[in-house]
Amino acid sequence: TMMTRALSKAGINTTVDTNTASKFADHTEISSWALDGVYFMSSKGIIKGVGENNFGVKGNATREQAIVISGRSVNELKK
Repeated sequence: TMMTRALSKAGINTTVDTNTASKFADHTEISSWALDGVYFMSSKGIIKGVGENNFGVKGNATREQAIVISGRSVNELKK
């Protein structure tokens, strides 16, 4: 969500239709304020969850995961 908000501020269109997005198995545990960010990043292949189609709502991102998310964001969304 933080990365999606930063990308939006940088002028990148981050809108996604969460109603038609492929849902994570633990979708109902994702906070409503985070849904747009989660599904935007997922739709771009930037985040892929923690396995078995779960997002891992209760977990924290590691430093390594944050680096991968940043790198994928740059590669996927560069103009």
